[in-house]
Amino acid sequence: MIKPSSPTPNHHKNLKLSLLDQAFPPSFYANTIFFYSSDSNSNHGHNYGGDVTSQQLAWERSDRLQKSLSKTLVAFYPFAGQLKDHVSVECNDEGAYFVEARSNCSLLEILSKPEHKLLPHFIPAFNADEQLGSAVLLVQFTVFNCGGITLGVSHSHKIADASSTCTFFQRWAASTLELESVNNHDRISAVNNHDQISAVLPEFDETV
Repeated sequence: MIKPSSPTPNHHKNLKLSLLDQAFPPSFYANTIFFYSSDSNSNHGHNYGGDVTSQQLAWERSDRLQKSLSKTLVAFYPFAGQLKDHVSVECNDEGAYFVEARSNCSLLEILSKPEHKLLPHFIPAFNADEQLGSAVLLVQFTVFNCGGITLGVSHSHKIADASSTCTFFQRWAASTLELESVNNHDRISAVNNHDQISAVLPEFDETV
């Protein structure tokens, strides 16, 4: 679990949801997947044998993403809380769920032959029937054997709509860049370049 780098003040510990947000069921989670090519993609992704250096760089980025997420959660503290009931969020700094995964194929294999059924493998799994009292933000960092990366993010729609989620992603990205002197991954953003990602992957119901 990734907790905020600074504790949430006591007067922000309980957040009452708007009437519109209260109407969403606790199981309604929105999903976004970001795709990043490998640093060593001069061979256009045909390095199926794997590249130790590029994979090491990928895992280092996971570490930076976790650190920057911790900083970002200070301002976006509801993302580190838990749904107390259908009308409020307990901002208790329990943290966001962050899991690392490894894929035995290359990112190019996924993008060149996109299949809708594969997308759920790149977002964190959760039990939709047990969301009250559970994390409202879940992240899955997946590294491919070519060094490519997917970052799957799932969050409760009761916490944030599309606009506020985009703001969260922008703040998280800015915080990550502060920790990264050089950013060598080409980014295909599901937020800023939706047409590009739609061209290589089918629409995903809850992708922002």
